[in-house]
Amino acid sequence: MSATEMLRQITTLQAQLGGWKELHHILHDVLAAFSPFYASLRALSHGQAGAMDGLALLQGWRSCQAAVDRLTDFESSAEYIRLASRREGTTPSWPDWGARIAALRREVEERLREEKWDTEGLLDLADEFHHVCDCYLSLADRKLRRVIEETQGLYVRLPGGLG
Repeated sequence: MSATEMLRQITTLQAQLGGWKELHHILHDVLAAFSPFYASLRALSHGQAGAMDGLALLQGWRSCQAAVDRLTDFESSAEYIRLASRREGTTPSWPDWGARIAALRREVEERLREEKWDTEGLLDLADEFHHVCDCYLSLADRKLRRVIEETQGLYVRLPGGLG
């Protein structure tokens, strides 16, 4: 492979690196914003919760909404992640992360707006939200590490490189 081709690949990988890094950061922010809501929800009794509890939880949910909005905005601009996923044949799972998390967000909000809701059902939905975010965060972390390794490998092979 020529030095020019290696530099072209390094440039592409650096763009992917930026995308994966941003996705990882946003998913971390979503989970951090979700944590207080999740803790409050788990603290409620396992019986029926009233509309006032739902309104209080909905207020606690607001910071999570903002983080999910940022995630869905990012999804529309995640060009290098989409291109890398297509090449790897993983298009069915990527880049639907924003849409999937946003759908779960809407479900949580609908449940919180109900006049009567049971904590256990909402907890199940919150558990799923947490699980999905955590899975995508782990996947973004693995992809980030892989891109770093590929980039380092090219730098080592580059004439006059780090090797």
